[in-house]
Amino acid sequence: MAETKRFYDFGSDVNICYAANIALEKYIAKNFLNDDLTRVIYASTEFALRKRSAAIKYSNLDLPFINYKVRPIDPYSTGRPSWANNQLATEGVYEEALGKKVLAIPVTINYDSTFFIHRDDETHFLYNKLSWDTTLETKLILPIEIDGLAVPIIGVIKYNLDFDPDYIDKDWLEKNKIHTISLDMTIDTFFIKLNSSFSITETFILDFVRGKIGDSESVEDVMAFTKSYFNS
Repeated sequence: MAETKRFYDFGSDVNICYAANIALEKYIAKNFLNDDLTRVIYASTEFALRKRSAAIKYSNLDLPFINYKVRPIDPYSTGRPSWANNQLATEGVYEEALGKKVLAIPVTINYDSTFFIHRDDETHFLYNKLSWDTTLETKLILPIEIDGLAVPIIGVIKYNLDFDPDYIDKDWLEKNKIHTISLDMTIDTFFIKLNSSFSITETFILDFVRGKIGDSESVEDVMAFTKSYFNS
């Protein structure tokens, strides 16, 4: 499907969300899918099976895999009182290395997400690992670069786990012996604002795209893939 023409010129603002998505994919792949990024797909749960079947060469779905997709983003709703700071949003904090102030607001990025698994024992094993992970509140680093200087931003993952929840196609899943674990993940992080553009660290995004489609010929190809991937 062709990408819809963009109406807004939002510059680099979208890079925080992209960075969170990429950091999340890499973490999930490394810790739950033997470091295989091709088993992570950006799609809603409703369309996950269809998108997975279109993306692989096998006659089956080659489980396990996970889908995820951004849902509404909530400002000031992280549940972390120490993060809520109006002064940070209105006056900012002076970063000496940058020689300028950076404004920030805490946000929660919500995700629709589900694991699809064949085996009973693997489903229980995975649920156990995810339960430990959400209890420990795993921290991610979003590798943002401002004026050529790395300015890492923290992100904290949480899961809302549900074992074999009801779906519209639950009968089909049971017939094909497919188990599901609903995650509905969140990442608590910050949106930033300043009088400069900011980007995702080049090595980070190159490594992500390499794990998805192999080596790419140019940075332009990498960015084109990334924008298309998160807008498909």
